[in-house]
Amino acid sequence: MRARAASIWVRGAAAAGLTCMVSACVTTQQTLSPSGFSAQPDTSARSAPTPRDAQTAGFEIEGNDFHAAITFREIDGRAAALFRGDGFRTGPVDTEFDLTQPWISDGERIYTEDTSYVRVQVSMRTRACEASNGVGAREASVLVGRLVYRGCARETGPHPSWTENLPALMPEINQCVSAARNSSMAFVRGSGQAHILYAGQERAGTRVRMRFGESGRWDCLMGGRGPEFSVVSDRAEPAPGEADPVYIPGSMPPDGEGCYLYEAVYDASGARAGALAYDVCGTGAIALSQLDRGN
Repeated sequence: MRARAASIWVRGAAAAGLTCMVSACVTTQQTLSPSGFSAQPDTSARSAPTPRDAQTAGFEIEGNDFHAAITFREIDGRAAALFRGDGFRTGPVDTEFDLTQPWISDGERIYTEDTSYVRVQVSMRTRACEASNGVGAREASVLVGRLVYRGCARETGPHPSWTENLPALMPEINQCVSAARNSSMAFVRGSGQAHILYAGQERAGTRVRMRFGESGRWDCLMGGRGPEFSVVSDRAEPAPGEADPVYIPGSMPPDGEGCYLYEAVYDASGARAGALAYDVCGTGAIALSQLDRGN
């Protein structure tokens, strides 16, 4: 896995992401210091979670003149992140990232391999990015040797996260959060920071599933009549990918509390819009008390 691959493109893989603004999607190459990227602070000693589907989950990364893929697989009982790409000055690259290292640092998703003679590191941050195959949710920087290549990343696989469409859903999410705060809904749902558990397009409009403190789940349906709220029964089936992760509009909670890591979310202007919260210890929804303390 540490040797160069044959000249071949891999357009599969998958696990979570999107990327860059129109201007940021043009691939650029920057000469760095001999050490490459500056050292990332160790904000978590926890390793990356096991992919949803160990056979096919991953990311696809596209720039103007390069293409790469990260594929999560299970090898001999361990989770592995395989990287393959072409279009780099060094030629095709085929390597494996170390998943025992922190995978979110300073709000960015980081995958690193620096034991072979060509150092490879992928950094992704959640911000709308327009590529030839559509708008992704993450900007990507790929360091190969001492050069940085910039492009867009998208999640691939059988069950992409609902946040894959977060840039397109952000206007409806913001309207629902604002309506819940400023209308009579505020007297019904009580106090608490808004946590977005799920958002997606449906036939009747855009559904935004929310939670405020301990008031239970609420659906905000954005249709032709504006935001309409309804209570979600405790017996109702969860929406696809609900609470994995949770989007917290506004503030960015600090890492290191309990089992939760936070990935920063940026709007189109580059301003911080909130955070994606990941439960890296359990399989259930994130404990609201933990998030509320962070806010």
